[in-house]
Amino acid sequence: MSHPAPTIAQAFDDARTFNKFDGRAISETLLQQVYDTMKWAPTSMNCQPARLVFLRSAEAKARLKPALSPGNLDKTMAAPVVVIVAMDTRFYEHLPTQFAAYDARPMFEANAALAEATAFRNSSLQGAYFMIAARLHGLDCGAMSGFDAAKVNAEFFADGRCKANFLINLGHGDAAGNHPRGPRLPFALCRRDAGALIAMKLYFSPFSPYVRKCLVTAHELGLDQRIELLPCAAHPVQRDAKLVADNPLGKIPTFFSDDGLVLFDSRVICEYLNDLGQGSIFPPAGRARWEALTLHSLADGMLDAALLIRYELTARPEALRWADWQAGQMAKIEAAMGALDGQVAALKGRVDIGTLALACALGYLDLRFADMAWRSRHAPLAAWCAEFMQRPSMQASWSL
Repeated sequence: MSHPAPTIAQAFDDARTFNKFDGRAISETLLQQVYDTMKWAPTSMNCQPARLVFLRSAEAKARLKPALSPGNLDKTMAAPVVVIVAMDTRFYEHLPTQFAAYDARPMFEANAALAEATAFRNSSLQGAYFMIAARLHGLDCGAMSGFDAAKVNAEFFADGRCKANFLINLGHGDAAGNHPRGPRLPFALCRRDAGALIAMKLYFSPFSPYVRKCLVTAHELGLDQRIELLPCAAHPVQRDAKLVADNPLGKIPTFFSDDGLVLFDSRVICEYLNDLGQGSIFPPAGRARWEALTLHSLADGMLDAALLIRYELTARPEALRWADWQAGQMAKIEAAMGALDGQVAALKGRVDIGTLALACALGYLDLRFADMAWRSRHAPLAAWCAEFMQRPSMQASWSL
């Protein structure tokens, strides 16, 4: 038997969940070909617990109708073929011929829970294989779990040996019935390594707004649990030798990727995390990107000024402190907040590197300069900040 040339696009990239099909019928021969392709896909111990019930006539589908959830009713009754993917709980009776390595049948005969779990797991695999095979043979699928399994089992599997797993509507798809395609989770979010999950590292200070910006970005991307926090004693004068060995500037944040890169500063680290997580914290090319990057620069400028004041007050000897210098830095912060008061409407609903950096900057002012009472002079910005700070990423805290 000849098989269609498999393509990744046909099997996966272009695959959609179809809700509507054209009127073309599906022959028994084609169903047999789909099965003959699917049956060779691997399972544990070569077990084959999947049992497929093909409902083709209106009468057959009417038996399924009482078990369907309302949202699945019309499209299922209209589908050329509905497949009940079931599992045979006594699949192990066929193992002597399917699995010759050793006699595995007694293991399942003596443990009904193990047999059912194995049947469920491998029938799910086989059902997925069936959908891929159907696509490679030119068909389209709509998988469903919205049904009453007890009703399906009572109607179709009264003897109790088989149990329903999930349903598939099968036919030649009509794209007019498709919903807009939703995004998929990125590899970085779904990846879990054996042993420790942590692969990336970040020199950490609990009070650094730049470190916080990196961790907030990681949180938004679902990556913060993969970052190990390293202690350090960053200081503009008394430099941390260990930190300097990794970053000659001796500054934080300094970040280690899981493939050996050492990255700094926060702008580079945040963009790396966004790329790793395939996120939209840094918008793609266009106006939105430049707006986000400009706001990012403004927020970082506010932080730079605030840190210069902080260093003036804590690192410089009191006799050498310059009041006019401090006032000049504070004037930058006030001017930035004044400009932002008039831009609040454009910030609503935005979650990008600009708004995240701004929230971190305002949070740092609350931490280190509470006496400046900036909210009393910048009510529009304060209202935006209060709402934005409710995001889980902004509520999160980190410690060594």
